[in-house]
Amino acid sequence: MIDKAEREGMEIWASFIFGFDNDDAEIFDTTYEKLNEWGIKVAEFNILTPFPKTPIFKKLLKERRIFTFDWSKYDLRHVVFEPKQMEAKELEREVKRISRKFFSLDKILARSILSKHKILSFLANYSIRTFIYGL
Repeated sequence: MIDKAEREGMEIWASFIFGFDNDDAEIFDTTYEKLNEWGIKVAEFNILTPFPKTPIFKKLLKERRIFTFDWSKYDLRHVVFEPKQMEAKELEREVKRISRKFFSLDKILARSILSKHKILSFLANYSIRTFIYGL
């Protein structure tokens, strides 16, 4: 499906959320391998954030797994709850690690060269690297 979309002139922008109850530490390397296997040129990596009044917020609140109500941390970059299969710090660290790996300058350049939309791909990746992840 990705190949077909690219043949039609579309660029795939993949967005991932980590921290669901079935996510363990292996999910990060598996995701990175699949991104490369599928030839995804642009992606973003987020931490599950239980925003108020959502079903996930209610579930985690009921399970007493939310450990902060500092709303400045509810930004998709900080862990505000206790994940089931890893420590909160590990989840945050691993999302940063996969982000640094995916958005390293050599990886951005390599993906951009392979893209049909080279300049757009480079600008999208570099913008995410700079403005979202501060790398």
